[in-house]
Amino acid sequence: MLRHYVAIALRNVARTKLYAAISVVGLVIGFTAATLIGLYVHDELGYDRWLPNHERIYQVSAGGGNAQLTGVAPSDLGNWLASDYPQLEAVTRLFLDPAFLVDAQNTDHKFNEPVTWADRSTFDVFQFPVAAGTLAGALDRPDSLVLTRKVAAKYFGAAQDALGKTLLYKGDQPMVVTAVVEDLPSSTSLSFGILAAAHAPFSPAAEQERAPLTVFGGKLWNSSTYVLVKRGEPIAPLRASIATLIDRHAPTPGDRKASERWPLGVRSLASLHLSSGLATAPEGEKYGAVYTVAAIGLLILLVASINFVNILTAVGVRRALEVGVRKALGAQRADLFTQFMSESFLYVGIGAAAGLSMAAVLLRPLNAFLLRTIDFSMFLDWRIAAASVAFLVAVA
Repeated sequence: MLRHYVAIALRNVARTKLYAAISVVGLVIGFTAATLIGLYVHDELGYDRWLPNHERIYQVSAGGGNAQLTGVAPSDLGNWLASDYPQLEAVTRLFLDPAFLVDAQNTDHKFNEPVTWADRSTFDVFQFPVAAGTLAGALDRPDSLVLTRKVAAKYFGAAQDALGKTLLYKGDQPMVVTAVVEDLPSSTSLSFGILAAAHAPFSPAAEQERAPLTVFGGKLWNSSTYVLVKRGEPIAPLRASIATLIDRHAPTPGDRKASERWPLGVRSLASLHLSSGLATAPEGEKYGAVYTVAAIGLLILLVASINFVNILTAVGVRRALEVGVRKALGAQRADLFTQFMSESFLYVGIGAAAGLSMAAVLLRPLNAFLLRTIDFSMFLDWRIAAASVAFLVAVA
């Protein structure tokens, strides 16, 4: 019976080619726009949520007089957190340092690289996907390097070939590759290509550790500090205590407390991308742009759906004779309903398939424009897949 309804629907499409083309093209445009915008919005709202334990990872950073958090702080902050708070499972710091590296096996092979110096505990906080080697103890030695797959390929080819190879930091300090991690997706606030052991005596991180801190605002702020909170530990009392951490370790002479001059904020990793950046509202996020883009996508889809309904209604009125003949031959209301719904589902199915295909074609230039690595992996989530199917049914 379904085959019969589909055959009637296809014959009707053949008779009304122009109407059918306009309906399908409108749906294709609407579904393409909705898919691309949906992928973008999902990417915006999913920053760093792909990391294991992301819900327990927080960034602790300092702000200025306007309470706007900078994302960085003096290196001493990490040491204070590690010593004062048993509620923290791990604390790590990342120091960014532009430098150049030379392949020890081929000294003509050299590149300027942004090197990120990381504490030994980095992989206790961030469990990055591994491409080669192991992250256990990967930064224990002071001459350790961990590369992303892309950087490893640039110097040595395959990720596995990079293990044990030597790169010369600034052309004279040998450092050995101990592990290779997968390239990070664009939906992360942790951007690096090379992680180097921060306790190397020649590193900028070690230099900062040796520099005394007399006043919190008088030492270079060049480290991003992250903590992994133990399971079950409430964040609110911890956040309140950390806010006054400076007053206990680096009190400032004068009427104003150090914590008032340089407020500390504790922000969850997942909120960093859209963070308002205020120490007074560390979990505040700015969704305005995301909501605007989502609204535009819904509007485009709504217009396409209205166009689809109007055209099928106009075509349906012209089929009154066909309906009358079928009823005279014994067709019931349910039969007619099934026939027209079959045609509607056919249009929507073709439009959805073509729209998804068009979105797949346009995703690459969109990624190039946005400098992202957005993909269709969000549809692997059964909730999103089920919601998409339910939405198509509703449109039909």
